[in-house]
Amino acid sequence: MNGRSLVYGDGQGDEAQSSSDCAYGYTTLVETVLPMQVDCVAWCRKLRWVVAIGAYQLDAGNSSNRVGRVYLLVLKPNGDRESGEHEYVTSVLEEVSTSGVLDLKWEPLEENLLGVATSSSITIFRLDFENGLPILEKHKEVILEDNIMALYIEWIRPNRVLIGDSGGSVQIYGLTDSDSLVCMESKKFHEYLVWVIHYDSRTDTIYSGADDGKFFAFYSKDINTSAKHVVKKFDVGVTSITTYKDYLAVGCYDDNLRVYSQVAGEMKPTLTMKTVINLGGAVWRTIWIPEKVFLPGNSSEEQDEYLIIGAACARNGIHIVRINTTDWSSGVVLSCNEHLGPLAYGFDIRVNQDDKSFTIASCYFDSHLFHVWDVKKETIGVL
Repeated sequence: MNGRSLVYGDGQGDEAQSSSDCAYGYTTLVETVLPMQVDCVAWCRKLRWVVAIGAYQLDAGNSSNRVGRVYLLVLKPNGDRESGEHEYVTSVLEEVSTSGVLDLKWEPLEENLLGVATSSSITIFRLDFENGLPILEKHKEVILEDNIMALYIEWIRPNRVLIGDSGGSVQIYGLTDSDSLVCMESKKFHEYLVWVIHYDSRTDTIYSGADDGKFFAFYSKDINTSAKHVVKKFDVGVTSITTYKDYLAVGCYDDNLRVYSQVAGEMKPTLTMKTVINLGGAVWRTIWIPEKVFLPGNSSEEQDEYLIIGAACARNGIHIVRINTTDWSSGVVLSCNEHLGPLAYGFDIRVNQDDKSFTIASCYFDSHLFHVWDVKKETIGVL
């Protein structure tokens, strides 16, 4: 085990222990413990090595009050190369107090806006600079009704966001010239908490999943036309949804990742089940890794198409799954299991500039832990 010095705030952080992890197929760059429970993370691809992290916990003095923070961190090499490893430290650039943060996402085009879903509001921060350093400035905000929490946020255009809330509704908010956000569409699809929503810009399709076990898919123009909604009912809550090309992945509390093919139709999409993969923990977040995949030793003529999905699986760590789209066989090709036990809720993947590796930022709710680790593409069979 190699001790790595980690910087939090003023530089007087905790000493964290971390292995080189080479035997596991990845390399830990940094681990640090933040003051609050952390549940979501998003790389800022506009600024290399800058990441936003959301925190959520109950107020120690009032258990009915949820408090949170948005951390803006930067990773920097620590200058120590004696070990031959690439070691990093984290420094907090910004720390914004909010109500409990449930989700956050950077606007995907310009990446200068950060949307944050909290236990009492929807807040849009603008990325700015002060004395040459990035900071977050509150740009727009709307306060939600009493007892309603924004659980998930998704950008659908540079000036619109999708929200899934604790009342079972899916909403579209527009960014206007005022300081607030305007609710443009709202429909109650679910009986319980909407844990996940997803937007596929390629087909203009919105997806939602919730604690009631229901999954919805519909074109954005048909949000209020029930006859044009795809509805599936699972035995347990739906916790993650993501799409890539003609494929859809749905994660649930029952530890299963379900993969579908999807075909756009005139009225609504058509979904066909392809495979079910048990990952040993509730599949809380999923991200497609859009790469061409090969199997070592096969010639290019013999190569099948493969899909790669990263999944954060609650108390069973984070896994990378490879799926053969010819026979739909699948397997876990890499696992980060060193933090089993604490809830693995949030993670994000960034492809590095060298195009030979990607870096995963993950956070663990119970332990307040933020973990950054590097994976070589060749480790999981990526060409």
